[in-house]
Amino acid sequence: MNRVGWRVLTDVGRNDPCPCGSGKKYKKCCGGVNVAQLDHLILEDLERVFANVLDFAYERFEWKLEHEKQKVTRQLSSFNFETPGGDFLFYTWFLVAFKGKDRGTILESFINERLNTIPRTRVRDVVSRWATFAFVVGEVKENDGERMLVEDFMSSERFEFKGVDLSFAIGETVFTAAMPYENGQFVPFTTFFNLDPDVTTLAKKIVGDLFEDSSRDLQGFYRENFLCLIDSVFEKMHDEENLSIDSFTWRNDLEENAGQELYSFVMDHNHQEEWAYLITKYLNDYFQMASARIRNPRIYAAALYYMCSEVLPILQFTQKELGTFFDVSPASISNRSYTIDEAIGERMAYDFSMLEQHGEPSLSFLYGNEPAPTEKTMWEIMLVTENSDDVDLDQFMRQTREGGIRLPELTHKEEAQQLIYEAFEAQPPERYTLCEKALKVDADCADAYNLLAEKEKRMETKLKLLEKGMRLAKKEIRECFHDGTPFWKYVRTRPYMRLTLNLALALKEDSRYDEAIYYMKQLMKLNAEDNQGVRYELIPLLIASGKKREVEGLLDMYEEEYAYAYYIQFFMSIYFEKGNVKEKADAAVDENPFAMAYMTGVWPLPDELPRTYAPGSEEEGIVIAKQTGILWKDQDLFLKIIEKEGSLRK
Repeated sequence: MNRVGWRVLTDVGRNDPCPCGSGKKYKKCCGGVNVAQLDHLILEDLERVFANVLDFAYERFEWKLEHEKQKVTRQLSSFNFETPGGDFLFYTWFLVAFKGKDRGTILESFINERLNTIPRTRVRDVVSRWATFAFVVGEVKENDGERMLVEDFMSSERFEFKGVDLSFAIGETVFTAAMPYENGQFVPFTTFFNLDPDVTTLAKKIVGDLFEDSSRDLQGFYRENFLCLIDSVFEKMHDEENLSIDSFTWRNDLEENAGQELYSFVMDHNHQEEWAYLITKYLNDYFQMASARIRNPRIYAAALYYMCSEVLPILQFTQKELGTFFDVSPASISNRSYTIDEAIGERMAYDFSMLEQHGEPSLSFLYGNEPAPTEKTMWEIMLVTENSDDVDLDQFMRQTREGGIRLPELTHKEEAQQLIYEAFEAQPPERYTLCEKALKVDADCADAYNLLAEKEKRMETKLKLLEKGMRLAKKEIRECFHDGTPFWKYVRTRPYMRLTLNLALALKEDSRYDEAIYYMKQLMKLNAEDNQGVRYELIPLLIASGKKREVEGLLDMYEEEYAYAYYIQFFMSIYFEKGNVKEKADAAVDENPFAMAYMTGVWPLPDELPRTYAPGSEEEGIVIAKQTGILWKDQDLFLKIIEKEGSLRK
């Protein structure tokens, strides 16, 4: 270990430049502080260097940094970077261990390019030796707040760390990169990631087992598996948690029975203990929040399962099927879904976006142009409020919670729309039987034409059906085009918007691209938030039409994530940039390899498209390939481009 001493020259005059390199006079710098104070100044300067390295990474490698972070996030099964200190753990690995095309790390690039910008000589001397760092995963053995001794689990080597605030308990497990400091001491790169002492025995065993199975030397093993190690510890900690719902406190026997029934239902149909525990916990949380006594908790159990089935990898059931299982009405399930969503929906959405277990992504998206699960409930609430001039909203919501929405007497038009909502939830042939029944009640039921066109094979007839449906729907909401109505928020506009998007998609399928673009742009003008996801169909059309500025405008307006964004960047490099294709292609394949397999003809694109998909899944690959089909439909040309650029992450 290199030991670099440093001493103040005794013959330096008080008004001479300070030999530390700060640029200040000696009396205003190191001459005015004692050794302890000077150490503190140096450590603070090093913390600023850490920040400068991160700024350097964002300045030079922002795209790669964010790409790797998303990629690693999907590879981790239990740990996520939202955990306190998790971000710094990723930055530590990325800045000191990740190697780019030049086989150098970002830290090495910073040292080569920015070392001379560090004003203090002593700090420069320290940073110049950081390329010889060592990863450390071990146990805190001693700590006095400014000096901490850590023993590595595998090598048993002891590392003495200096720091401004080393507030870690003896016995804790710490993960860090040890950067050489002075006199055989080290400083942590950015910080330590720590785990409580009661986890240390488990952590040491996991690291030992994984290292034993590795053929690498210790530092090579740490470099390759640094983030996977903490993930493995978190996964084992999760496995050892008590997932029994016996620990829940219920307000009464009825609610407890509903919770037990929900837990059993999830286990019987999905055999996933973690999902059964999580869904039942949400039910318990909701009951604890409810101010009034709930008369029929089983309705809420069914509604919660229905909501979760849209985003979790569990079997999906219609409201009608769930109603049969839980002995409640489908309408009540729809109503309670809305109520639960208002109470804890935001927290559930956050949890679902972060949760990822056993390699199965939990975040899921709807694909297609059918009503969202809550639309029917919103429509029913609208009927009640529109048909009464004197609605006590508090009383109305209380009645809704207790016994479902009590609808007024329906007109033929409203009865037909109710049947269409039921049809959207059903599978063929019942789906189309309900559609025909709705048209018998009201021949001008516009939404029915979405389903009629859906089963029509001939394009000419399909287009005529959709155009007729659009005319009928527009007639119903004509005043909305002139009075500033926020389209998507007014439920009566939904059939028109569904029909318009379906018409645009049919025109796209029929190679009538300019007309498809026109209708898609109209939809986005009416609904700037783009709840329908029109942009995912529009952007590939604009790329194929050479409208680069419009594409860039949409990408700036909507911050896209997940594989779709990477494939769009890939296609833009082909159509507009005429370069950097392989790098963009590899990035896209890293996000989702299935999409490229469909685009290159390795697999044929299926006729039936998925209703839902999760990031990184084959279903997502199918959806992306379908949405971008116009950009790769000339497969011979597409394959020539791919072949020219080289193989893609085979």
